[in-house]
Amino acid sequence: SYSEHRAELEEMNFDFGAQPVGHGWDKVKAALLQYRSVHGDLLVPQRFVILEGGQWQRELWGMRLGLTVCRIRNKGTYSEHRAELEAIGFDFGAQAIASHGWDKVKAALLQYRSVHGDLLVPYLFVIPEDGQWQPELWGMRLGLTVDRIRNQETYSDHRAELEE
Repeated sequence: SYSEHRAELEEMNFDFGAQPVGHGWDKVKAALLQYRSVHGDLLVPQRFVILEGGQWQRELWGMRLGLTVCRIRNKGTYSEHRAELEAIGFDFGAQAIASHGWDKVKAALLQYRSVHGDLLVPYLFVIPEDGQWQPELWGMRLGLTVDRIRNQETYSDHRAELEE
């Protein structure tokens, strides 16, 4: 315990009552706008955390943006900013990419390989509504899903199957 060092802490003007401040709306909005500019949408995977460096502002580093988005959709967090969220394209009904069941993603990947001969799915690839694809896969943003599998460990519990 640090109680035996209280006097030293007080000499440093340590504030014993201070608590870490949550992410204010301005930071959340900035993070959402930056995410959209990078990924083209606001379908943030639940596990997405803003890493240090890259195109992210320093004050956003470490923000668990995926969890924040989940709370916005499911718990009404930042509900007072709903109009602003809608204005930037936030879809309150959207599901996280990982909401596609694994079986559906696996079927889409196998079909993509059958059609294209590889699994080098372009980032913007969306499964078309045509006879080569099962109707339940139509509209799936497979390129985005593959990007998230590779870069954010979505479906990491199925890694062995993915490597087959």
